[in-house]
Amino acid sequence: MKELSKLNTGFFKRNLILAKLATQLGKELFFSSEKEVSDKFGRYLQNKMGVLTEDLGQLKGSLLKAGQILSLYGKELLPPEVENLLEQLQSQSSFLSWNQISKQLDPKILEELVISKSPIAAASIGQVHKAIDKETGKKEYALKIQYKNIQRVIDLDLKALRLLLSFTKVVPKDYNLDSIFKEIKVMLLQEMDYEKEANLTLKYASLVGDKYIVPQVFKEFSSKTFICTAFIKGHSIQDEVLNLSQTSRNKLGKDFFELFFKEIFEWNLVQSDAHAGNYLIKDNKWVLLDFGATKELSKEISQDYQGIMRGIARRDKKALWDILEKHNFIDFNHTDEGLLWDYFLLVSEPFTKKYYDWGNSKIPTQALNRSKELLKRVKLNYLPHQNLFIDRKIGGLYFILKTLKVSGDIIPWDYLD
Repeated sequence: MKELSKLNTGFFKRNLILAKLATQLGKELFFSSEKEVSDKFGRYLQNKMGVLTEDLGQLKGSLLKAGQILSLYGKELLPPEVENLLEQLQSQSSFLSWNQISKQLDPKILEELVISKSPIAAASIGQVHKAIDKETGKKEYALKIQYKNIQRVIDLDLKALRLLLSFTKVVPKDYNLDSIFKEIKVMLLQEMDYEKEANLTLKYASLVGDKYIVPQVFKEFSSKTFICTAFIKGHSIQDEVLNLSQTSRNKLGKDFFELFFKEIFEWNLVQSDAHAGNYLIKDNKWVLLDFGATKELSKEISQDYQGIMRGIARRDKKALWDILEKHNFIDFNHTDEGLLWDYFLLVSEPFTKKYYDWGNSKIPTQALNRSKELLKRVKLNYLPHQNLFIDRKIGGLYFILKTLKVSGDIIPWDYLD
């Protein structure tokens, strides 16, 4: 990770970087047809990957976070190089120097805690430092500190991202992203409220019991712009794949699946940012980190997803179509229903057998390969923004199970009866 002496949160500096990118892209794409744009855009990103990661990695803020969220639909709308760029930005994120980030903290915290000046993690809106209790030197904390003035760039960043997508013509003209961007903005504002995150963490901890590990929150060392939790030493998912037996990995996979079903069927509360960095493994249990993107669901949305999951598990076409028609997601008069049903049959494959090898699953690749054809032959009335963060969690569920190389009977069937 690269250390930054300050952040570019000013209007001029952020726009300068984005204007530079837009100008370079414009030269590449201005006279291109809509069919040529995707290929040219992909080649440009591939050739300029190093420069782009360097420039964009210094911006911080909601631009990168929104891009990562939007990439959920990007698998269908954007070239794969966009996803690759976002992954690289997430993995090599730069961090703000201690002299700058420490100004965000109350003097009381600096007096009572000994805080490491180098972060143990850095993301788009804040970074995490390890700390210990100054009096005893034994109690360990994880202190997440938000970057100064990062909230004020949300509107600017979302506007810049929309203009960039429009200017480069990589999103089809008939896709209205207004509702998607509105949903992203709501979640970004929530993620920047660390006081709310602390409350959601406490709420989630009360629900999971001792089957999962949720770090204790220390409200005396927390505020709207920093949050302090217990530091938990665990192992990354990738590391544990090499160390755990198949039985242990299957147990973790079953627990993860069950956690997701509890979120939808019982709690109406989804920890939506399900990427590997938000989980650790300790004593063959899941350690759950970062509740900033936790989505509180309405009863209606929760019930609809229960219906969708039961419909998929039973391959009940009528049940699925009833829910799609209820929300008017799809214009069935201009949709190839056979192609859409074949897609549901593909993603429902794990539910048709008691044994499934998630580690060798081809479903994500096959679904991606079919996505462009779906875009042509399935007419959406609008992109379902209400489902954005649940879909994000489902994508994370597949990724976690595949990464752990889970195999066997791990689906909590009781919920689907």
